[in-house]
Amino acid sequence: MTDAKRDTVPPIAAELSVHADEHAVPSEVVAEQGPPPADYAQRPASGVDVTPGEGLSAEQVVTMTGGDAEAADANVELQEAQGLDTGAHG
Repeated sequence: MTDAKRDTVPPIAAELSVHADEHAVPSEVVAEQGPPPADYAQRPASGVDVTPGEGLSAEQVVTMTGGDAEAADANVELQEAQGLDTGAHG
């Protein structure tokens, strides 16, 4: 660094540097699922049959989310055009 550049660089304040906190107590944070909503048992089922281990079809996703089937199909086509594995087989 040249003397001219050294004069334009702001000084570093040592009190602002990162220091290890020797008084910190290491702790592990564990995220857990909270309680279900109060009306959980009365809520209707989604109505979508899903076989365990299989992905959802575009129609099942639309049924669950209330979305537009054409938009879901367009998203699949876009992902396939981009070379992404959509899991859609049909």
